Amino acid sequence: IDPMYQFSLDAYIDLFNTSIDKSKKSNKLEERIYNMNSTHTYSTYRSICRGLFEKHKLLFAFQMCAKIEMARNKINLEEYEYFLKGGVVLDREGQMDNPCPGWLVDASWDNITELDKLTNFHGIMASFEQNPKEWHTWFISAEPEVSAFPGEWENNCNELQRMVLVRSLRPDRVSFCATTFITNNLGAKFTEPPVLDMNQVFEESTPKTPLIFVLSPGVDPTGALLELAEKSNMKERFNALSLGQGQAPIATRMIK
Repeated sequence: IDPMYQFSLDAYIDLFNTSIDKSKKSNKLEERIYNMNSTHTYSTYRSICRGLFEKHKLLFAFQMCAKIEMARNKINLEEYEYFLKGGVVLDREGQMDNPCPGWLVDASWDNITELDKLTNFHGIMASFEQNPKEWHTWFISAEPEVSAFPGEWENNCNELQRMVLVRSLRPDRVSFCATTFITNNLGAKFTEPPVLDMNQVFEESTPKTPLIFVLSPGVDPTGALLELAEKSNMKERFNALSLGQGQAPIATRMIK
């Protein structure tokens, strides 16, 4: 996804141990496990989001959510694979003609003809033949992800299957589907990336783990670090050094 993304197992183990320590205690085993899972899931999301570019945070939350739902056996893997990849037609000779060429592009029709091969979507091609006006109404709606599907498809589709249909015909609305999917299964807080809180970062750090800021042009965290040092009564022990020629030995002494 991006060459900047490197996450170590050691860092994850530290995060896992911190979640165990900070999660709510309980004498009941099931409740204790639930508390640890809940705490760690959100801690992982919050921690990883700090190291992601904004455009990838929803993708990460969706991946987390999908994997958790798979572990609960609530996701049809065949449909999930289709959601990720779409439908690719290799042999057009046997493909049924597009019944709605006026508004349905060939790429979308390819998706539908391939979708018809999945067990729970048998008959979707015929539906476009039988209800072209209804499908067109759905297609041009402002929010197709929440609009009713034509015929029996409205009642036949679960949440993932709705997403598959939106992905096939209105890919511009997939991010909205993903947001709703995450909210319904993990909670709204997993769709709201946390703002960088230096106090929280410090609380989750350890004395043996450096915190490294990868900065964009014009961004300087020095002020926030000074404020944190002051709040933590460590201003007298706060040292700043601009690295350059001849500064390495000084930095080494300061770290020691």
